Amino acid sequence: MPERLKKRAMRVVGVRQVLRAVKEGSAESVFLAMDAEARLRYQVEQAAKEMEELENKCKTIEENKDREIENLVTDLKTSAKSKMDETVELVKKAIG
Repeated sequence: MPERLKKRAMRVVGVRQVLRAVKEGSAESVFLAMDAEARLRYQVEQAAKEMEELENKCKTIEENKDREIENLVTDLKTSAKSKMDETVELVKKAIG
């Protein structure tokens, strides 16, 4: 058993606790008995897959965040410049 698992606070035992830990993302690893029921293996595997998909979505969002912010800033600058140009034209016509 790895050293970090010898500490009681770092372990959970039981189907519900394991599934909860996996779904919350607090499980670093899961050990299943070789003779564990297929239903149990399936539940744990599904929970792990769901967490992995969620982590991948979060990573994608994080990676795209800066690019999206830059695009928004560029759009705002473009929009502001366009509005400023329109305002200048209106003032010129009013003075003109």
